[in-house]
Amino acid sequence: MFFGEENTPISTTPPMCACNHMCACNTTSRSTFSRFEEKVSAFGKDRMSSEVSALRRANGGLREDCGFRPAAAARLPEEFRPWGPPGAELVGHAMSPAAPRWCRNHILGELSFLNEIREEQGERAREAMVRQVLGGSRRGLKE
Repeated sequence: MFFGEENTPISTTPPMCACNHMCACNTTSRSTFSRFEEKVSAFGKDRMSSEVSALRRANGGLREDCGFRPAAAARLPEEFRPWGPPGAELVGHAMSPAAPRWCRNHILGELSFLNEIREEQGERAREAMVRQVLGGSRRGLKE
């Protein structure tokens, strides 16, 4: 079941692939869709509809709080570009210049977000090693 903007079912069949034939991509899509439908049924269609509504409300709140707006990925700063194959026309998001700093984490491109997480984890690991070597104290440590 694909849900539209107003949380109404759009279709109960998966979209056809671009070639519109029974090919491997269409078979994979149908298989994935069937598994998805089974999981939605097990979860409960009313419950899924409620969860989708809650997610849309949360996303609307973020758009309002952060001033998010769609933008052509090619026009965004590198750190905010979504990952995709070269030449693909992707849409990312820009935010209001007055938005709180935490908003940027929601629109960072996948690779930029991953790099920031790795840097933060590396810093935490270095601090843990220093604490272990110095017995919990940073005294005498030269930065």
